[in-house]
Amino acid sequence: MSLFARHGCWVAVALLTMLSTMEVSGQGPAPNPNGQLGGVRPQQPTQQQPVRRQPVPGQAANQRPLPAQPGPLQAPFVLDPKQAQYVQTLLQYWATQSGKMTRYRCEFTRFEYDAVFGPPRDARNNMPAKTISYGKLVYGQPDKGLFQVSKITHYQAPAGAGAQPTYTIQEGEVGEHWACNGQVIYELNHQKKELIEYQLPPDAQGANIVNGPLPFMFGADAQRINDRYWVRVITPREAAAKNEYWLEAWPKRRSDSSSFKMVHIILDKTFLPKAIRVFPPNYDQKQNPSNTTFVFDKREQNWPIIAQKLKFWQQQNFFEPPLPRGYKKVEQALPGAGVARNAPNPRQAVVPASGQIPVRTQ
Repeated sequence: MSLFARHGCWVAVALLTMLSTMEVSGQGPAPNPNGQLGGVRPQQPTQQQPVRRQPVPGQAANQRPLPAQPGPLQAPFVLDPKQAQYVQTLLQYWATQSGKMTRYRCEFTRFEYDAVFGPPRDARNNMPAKTISYGKLVYGQPDKGLFQVSKITHYQAPAGAGAQPTYTIQEGEVGEHWACNGQVIYELNHQKKELIEYQLPPDAQGANIVNGPLPFMFGADAQRINDRYWVRVITPREAAAKNEYWLEAWPKRRSDSSSFKMVHIILDKTFLPKAIRVFPPNYDQKQNPSNTTFVFDKREQNWPIIAQKLKFWQQQNFFEPPLPRGYKKVEQALPGAGVARNAPNPRQAVVPASGQIPVRTQ
């Protein structure tokens, strides 16, 4: 079972709650004239040097030393003072928007790149997505939401030389369906015909959900982000020209690093996430470039609630799905932390390569 499937419910919680800080009426920190955000140029991670073990006093030279206890994680990069200050400016600006968003909904496209079991690289050495999925995301402050995949399509090799790959639906396949009412996370497992309930512990309910495995996605305050992540700006020059902000976050805690290696978040000029890419713990740019990318479309926030009173927004079934006919209810312990899964639509959207954040075509 993949990392993302194993920790699927935390993926849902992260995506259901990550947008609680994102509303903003003005512009964020502006790129400077050379196209780099705040003059910050992305730095490559520093190479970690191997640690040489010193002999332990009283230990024979040929005696095998005791296993070393894991120490703190090493910072993957070092920022100069100007870079560090700009990162803090971005985080503080983002954090000051907390609490403004009460409702959010959008559609998403999920691209899953699998270097082991996915399709081979194309003629340009790009890695096509293994699957591409479509769905919707709804969030209600502080911890209610819905994550539902409506369609999953799978890679089909090109019919011949020069042809493009296609993506097809598998008969009978149903996507994930998660909901959260603040106390319980619900998973509809259509394959097993089960409605699974994961009880949230008290310290993970309400606003405390920011203490989950991905506080950076939950809209945690700047201090909490700094406590748990090394963050840097990686905005390409062409993205900066479009008033986008690209952030990269590496976990400082081993409990987080066992779930994902790093996260890329792309914010547009409204400071709403445009795309999110999650890298598994064993990610390697050359040996294992697998990752999962979400692209968000039709984003809407804080719409008038009156028009929704007779619709799904205030219906209990929306955040607490009823038991479908023929299904059984199952209570399970909440899995540990973790993160993320891929498609074009019937009109043959352009298939993005793993090397760049895909933009959904209309």
